[in-house]
Amino acid sequence: MPFIMMKTSQTVTQEEEVALKTAFGQAISCVPGKSEQVLLVGIEGDYSFYLRGEKSPVAYIEISLFDTPEHRGYASMTSLVTRAIEEILGIPKEQIYLHFHDIAAWGVAGYYMEANR
Repeated sequence: MPFIMMKTSQTVTQEEEVALKTAFGQAISCVPGKSEQVLLVGIEGDYSFYLRGEKSPVAYIEISLFDTPEHRGYASMTSLVTRAIEEILGIPKEQIYLHFHDIAAWGVAGYYMEANR
């Protein structure tokens, strides 16, 4: 199950939250074998970010993906996620940061899974 957690300094309305969730659901399909049907999304607004010592409009996105060592689709996903945040929240792309986590082990529904590497 992929997980996308976004923290932003912006206030996020319910309408913007739904638009972001939808955009993330579309972007995750860039990664082979991943889809919105198995995607978990978290969105936290009004987070205090200081960029270059000043409070700034920023978005920080953590994307956790299980068993994707070749990083196929990451570049396309980065572009789509960045564009969505820029369009929906008005944050300049230079202030949108994505951090990918390659997950080799995952637990869900009481089951432990390990990547076949």
